Amino acid sequence: MIALALRGGGIAQTPEALELAPFADRINDLMALVPSEAGMDSDAMLALTFADQERQLSAVGVPAPVGDELPEGHLAVTEGLPLRSTAYRLALDPEWWETFGFAPLEVARTLVVGAPGNAVTLFAGGIDPERVREALLAAGYEEVEVDTGGSYLSFGEGISPDTVVGRLGVGSMNQAVILDDTVVFTHREAMIQQVVQVIDGSAPSMLEQGGWADMVSTFSADVVGMMGVYPSILADLGDVSDIRQLAFAMREGADNRDLDAAGDVQPATAAADMPETRARVEVRIRYVDADLARREAEAIPRRWSTMASMFTGQPLTELMLVEKARVSDRDDTVATVDFRVQGPAGRWISILENRDLEAFVPTG
Repeated sequence: MIALALRGGGIAQTPEALELAPFADRINDLMALVPSEAGMDSDAMLALTFADQERQLSAVGVPAPVGDELPEGHLAVTEGLPLRSTAYRLALDPEWWETFGFAPLEVARTLVVGAPGNAVTLFAGGIDPERVREALLAAGYEEVEVDTGGSYLSFGEGISPDTVVGRLGVGSMNQAVILDDTVVFTHREAMIQQVVQVIDGSAPSMLEQGGWADMVSTFSADVVGMMGVYPSILADLGDVSDIRQLAFAMREGADNRDLDAAGDVQPATAAADMPETRARVEVRIRYVDADLARREAEAIPRRWSTMASMFTGQPLTELMLVEKARVSDRDDTVATVDFRVQGPAGRWISILENRDLEAFVPTG
């Protein structure tokens, strides 16, 4: 019954291009709600993932999903977004809406910060706070008042696989703070209490500490997906002691619907020869000093042109082609390397998750 009462809202349903804020503003609004501690777990591979469904769908002219029906072409134009939250694995399950009060595929933006078990997950845009609150209370959450900052909703800290919250959220959705158009989830109660303190202004946010706001500022304004990783992801490949931060991002407009009909596509030999629909990927690497950033901005394209994938054996140039490389004009310790993806847009995520990254390790 809840689903019938709550259904509605969501991101824009028309395919017309939207006037949307620059990437830095869109992600900074969310990082400002995340405790600084959440983005500092360097034992994990991923520091954060960000996905903006709204901007990507608007850019390619595909309407947003409504309910459990996906518009034609939806999968092809969103496969390059890092939709890593548990929510997206179960996005078409009607129980999700009934339990949590929102549909993940109708949400505009998603940010996940930190390692599983200690992550903070934010869904923003297309969130009706009263609908979410009603659904969570009906699912068994209880309101907890805190001395500063207000309150949050808690389902306890157990995974509880015998409950619908535990089965769908696998612990990641146990604690919640509901704002005007955003809902924040964590597993641990201590972390959601920190979220409340950040909102109250009594604790620092990820936007203020950790350096991610500075890294974000080096990307293009139309970025729709980003994965920030710790340099330790490269540790098995060589000496990464001079790398401070590493992030990959995809710009709007990747549209692989033509690949469905094209079959095998002959790799291009120059980025300029690739279709405009191919995903544009930006890599940003912060080093200990400007001299190393300059040297690596020159060296990475050379290594990329000669190395092969550690997983498939094919030349890296058959996976992505370098468009340009340089030192960031916003931070001279950051090397920027821009690529075009050969084939499916999601290839950049596979390269990162498979740690097929030897070309990004300094060689002296």
